[in-house]
Amino acid sequence: MDLRSQIAKLFKSGMGSDVTLRFVGREVKAHQWVLSASSEYFTKAFNGSFNASSESSTKVIELHDDDPDALNGLLAMMYGLDSHRVWWFRQNVFRTDDDYDRLSPEQKSTRYGLYLVDMYIAARKYLVQEAAARGQDALCHPTIQLGKPSVSHEVLKHIYITHPEAAFELRAAVVEQWVGCLKRHSKRPAEQTESAQKLIKEIPEFAVDALTALGA
Repeated sequence: MDLRSQIAKLFKSGMGSDVTLRFVGREVKAHQWVLSASSEYFTKAFNGSFNASSESSTKVIELHDDDPDALNGLLAMMYGLDSHRVWWFRQNVFRTDDDYDRLSPEQKSTRYGLYLVDMYIAARKYLVQEAAARGQDALCHPTIQLGKPSVSHEVLKHIYITHPEAAFELRAAVVEQWVGCLKRHSKRPAEQTESAQKLIKEIPEFAVDALTALGA
């Protein structure tokens, strides 16, 4: 077994853990050296930037205001697991295969896109730059199907309305991908025009970004 596989196994087993992360009803046994190697946030936490009365002094850290599935995926990525991939999303976000399989292709793509946005936000918050970059690349991959109006509508609303500040830096890359999809699917102008008009009406900031991308 290579080193990467051994480190990944530690995430799944919690063997030799020396810190506990608690968030949204979950508890993850982790390792300070792994978290510090990936995250400036955790490096500062373990080096005492939290005050002496903080949970970090007892090796328990409470994390707040994160999507639990996305944060769990971010932690897994720190251990070398490809948690930004569809297979991870399917196996670790849904309780059973039936829960995933009963979704339509558009619903699957939408849920996956929202998960990637939330994981990107968590990566930026905890200063895991590599994870943020990989999450953005995955979000702009054709797998997300931003050309599908139902998918792009929910994903863009999540970026522009739900997380206008935390996901601000995603806007340019995602809109560029959306514009590319729009051009590739120009044979369906009525559907695309209706979708674009709806987005422009609901998200004025998107209109500015879309026009900029279309003019590029």
